[in-house]
Amino acid sequence: MTAKRSQVLSVLLMSDTPLSAYEIADRVKSEFHQQLPIVSVYRMLEFLAEQQLVHKLLTLNKFVSCGALDCQCHSQAQFLICQECHQVEEVLLEPGISKALQQSADANQFSLASPQLELLGCCKQCSHKD
Repeated sequence: MTAKRSQVLSVLLMSDTPLSAYEIADRVKSEFHQQLPIVSVYRMLEFLAEQQLVHKLLTLNKFVSCGALDCQCHSQAQFLICQECHQVEEVLLEPGISKALQQSADANQFSLASPQLELLGCCKQCSHKD
């Protein structure tokens, strides 16, 4: 892996919340004193996603590092996204749920582009603030 890709991954690993490509570029600049064109950041993120090191959260158009860097269970990833603090929890879907979702799509002649599931809500910490 190139040094620049490692820097992008490092920024995501250090972040408590998902980051956009622009936020990643800003953090690489402040942390590593390296100016990265946004187009390059997107290409690096695409590479890191192909290597299953990061996930793109489609509902937010932001990226997170993979919570399970040592496993190959990306097809069963579920993301619990807090709308208050923007924390993201990556959890694995039960195999039965993944299968049921696929069967439902098949029954409706719908081809899934991605089995990734993103749920928006309120985390435990934020729900106790009231």
